[in-house]
Amino acid sequence: MKSITALSLPALGALWPEQGGHFAGITLDAAGNPFALIVPPKGVGEFQDLAWGPYGKDVPGCAHFTDGLANTQALLAAKTEHPAAKACSGFGDTDHADWYLPAAGELQLAHMHCKDLFEQDGWYWTSTQYDRSLAFVQDFEFGYSDYGYKGFRRRVRAVRRSFI
Repeated sequence: MKSITALSLPALGALWPEQGGHFAGITLDAAGNPFALIVPPKGVGEFQDLAWGPYGKDVPGCAHFTDGLANTQALLAAKTEHPAAKACSGFGDTDHADWYLPAAGELQLAHMHCKDLFEQDGWYWTSTQYDRSLAFVQDFEFGYSDYGYKGFRRRVRAVRRSFI
């Protein structure tokens, strides 16, 4: 992966064509490594009416609040189907094929700096599991964070990262 420097970062919320989307901010992965969060342009990499996964099934390794990539990898490795994670990880082109379902903290960061890139009605799934029946969701109209039943159908939005 190509590394970037702080001097080459665009303004928060600005389109960053080389990274395939908009710069939503800087956060840390589970190991404490900083990265730039990238949100694709409005309407791109967005999917509707998807369940998080099966209700009542605990998935080890997907409780990270800032590492959606680790959560998504755990969901895809699970023995049960996880449509939200699968849709996000299957999105992309040859230049940027490393998209994933964002963690709760990543969607909160996107709400702060890229709110207008998301639909304002309804909830978006995160990859962050609360317990065997619930996963965290994010609202982009008022900025609420909550959790919902895993079997409910909601929107999802792919994100990617660039390590700095």
